[in-house]
Amino acid sequence: LQVMDHGTLTDNNGRKADFRNVIIIMTTNAGAESLTKRSVGFVDARATGDEMADIKRMFTPEFRN
Repeated sequence: LQVMDHGTLTDNNGRKADFRNVIIIMTTNAGAESLTKRSVGFVDARATGDEMADIKRMFTPEFRN
């Protein structure tokens, strides 16, 4: 979280790396299972928001914004 909070990263030797102009892209498979579940019946629909519930359960707010 140091990179996201302060924009710098300090290694074990005390050297600092500047992350102020960096875009960090994080991907996940959280919620993938709920997207692939088949619904019962003739309708091929799923409840919207199921994947967000999985993401909220797995990740703290710092990583969801």
